[in-house]
Amino acid sequence: MTDVIRSAMIELCLDSEEVPIEYRIQDVFGSSRSYCSHCHRTWSSHISWVKMDLKTQRVLKNWKQRCLNCSQEVNPYITPEELKRIATLAVKRAQSLMNGTFRPMSHARRTSPHNTTTCEKCKYGRRPCWIAKTRPSLSLEQLQNSVDGLATPVVNNTRSNSPPNTMIKQYLMDDLTSSLAQMTMQQQQQPQ
Repeated sequence: MTDVIRSAMIELCLDSEEVPIEYRIQDVFGSSRSYCSHCHRTWSSHISWVKMDLKTQRVLKNWKQRCLNCSQEVNPYITPEELKRIATLAVKRAQSLMNGTFRPMSHARRTSPHNTTTCEKCKYGRRPCWIAKTRPSLSLEQLQNSVDGLATPVVNNTRSNSPPNTMIKQYLMDDLTSSLAQMTMQQQQQPQ
């Protein structure tokens, strides 16, 4: 798989040393086939996620899917041709982020493009994977202000009983809090 990512980067004239740390990890999706060795069911998916590191030119994660029959987790098979196509998408996205021309796709879909309860990236039904989590780079202060501004109480300490708006705010607050913690740790690890 490393060769596929390296090849896409060479074709698009992107050196791994040129990729800034904030754009090195790219989540991309493509088509796949899955086979459940437990119940022998096969299926195809047009949304199979792969997390790629463009610095090390490695696949970090191949998101799993659950079998509808027996709930067994399965690693989808992505053909080499499809992996090449999605590696090219990852490189193009990184380049557009680097040169400031990136425009996220519209994710205003009202219906799910796939069954969220069988998708690991959807956290098996808790969050739709097709909604992008892109945002501009923020300072620690901006992140903290974002988290403070989103602080909304969650009904009964459970998201399932919360109105949809509160669930979305809670998800965003969790995501921003995680980013804030990562940035704080990175700043503390840097020599003064």
